[in-house]
Amino acid sequence: MEGCIAKTGDIYQICAVVSDLDQVMRNWVKYIDFNTDSIKCYPADWSDEGYEVVGTYKGQETSYRVKAVRFDFATIEMLLVEPLNKEGGDPYSDFLKTNGNNYHHVTVETANLEEAVEKFREEGYLPLAQTEAEGDCHVMYDFREQFGLIVEFTKGKTGPMARTEKPVYDHVDISRWEPEEPAERKMNYELTMQVAMVTRDVDKAQKYLQTLVDGGEVFVDAEASQAIKAGEMILKYKGVPDAYEYREQHMFWGGQDIEFFSPISDQSPNPMGDWLKEQGPGFQHMDMWLLDRAENEKYMRETLGWEAMEEVIKGERICTYMDLREQLGLILELGPRIVGPRSQLDEAKLELIKG
Repeated sequence: MEGCIAKTGDIYQICAVVSDLDQVMRNWVKYIDFNTDSIKCYPADWSDEGYEVVGTYKGQETSYRVKAVRFDFATIEMLLVEPLNKEGGDPYSDFLKTNGNNYHHVTVETANLEEAVEKFREEGYLPLAQTEAEGDCHVMYDFREQFGLIVEFTKGKTGPMARTEKPVYDHVDISRWEPEEPAERKMNYELTMQVAMVTRDVDKAQKYLQTLVDGGEVFVDAEASQAIKAGEMILKYKGVPDAYEYREQHMFWGGQDIEFFSPISDQSPNPMGDWLKEQGPGFQHMDMWLLDRAENEKYMRETLGWEAMEEVIKGERICTYMDLREQLGLILELGPRIVGPRSQLDEAKLELIKG
């Protein structure tokens, strides 16, 4: 967008912080259908000493240790991080103390990284953290109050969105995470379609995003109360039908549909208002296209006992929000259709990034 600070490309990686990476990875390997040979471990030998990260945090030089994995998940790269120091003092352990298992940041390729960092500084935005990793500079900003996200900017990209040819992987030993008994089924999440944030004010959030990075124009601007009052939408939150009110807006950025939510009032229960009270503004969920959705959703809810956080029913369209932070580190929306830039990908490109 004209006048924005950072000239960005794809959001190519999603990061979540977890308290016990071994336990979370056991669930990923047991229940999710993904190419385990795409896993990269940090440290590679999975030693108890962890992987040392060196850089700056809140303007101070620092080093800290983590265990982390990254792997292909549908059409994006997933990064899971467990900080070894649970007492705080680095960007991941401080977040874990406040937010628990949860999405931490998105990573986006940036054409004018050095220029953007300088312009951010001139505007009063200083990096939350900065590191060098695998030959690339990673500069992280906490824009949760502005538009609901922590964003990491890099020059390059990795994972499915970086592919120019079919991937070739080395076999990865995942014996430490393999289940004693296989699951009844593995769930195939085929597409990542949407990054959704809870914000204090959707109008201010989208304007900030358009000013700071090159987000697209708003193409949906809705107030849920209108559809609720007309009987066009039924809402269930934690299994209880309710008529909470909220605003939402959508725009395209980084190859994803970007969704902003804000509560209209302080009423409770309300998933948007409750989120702000418990977490503050931030990255709430990812919308995914799940193959054999009905059967897999039934399996999650009835066999595994994984509960739906929220359901939005509009005619034959049902959006189910599964709070899987404990199991997988994520909240996932099971969408009824493919939306956003992913719906515009040609078949050849789609097959390439899916591996």
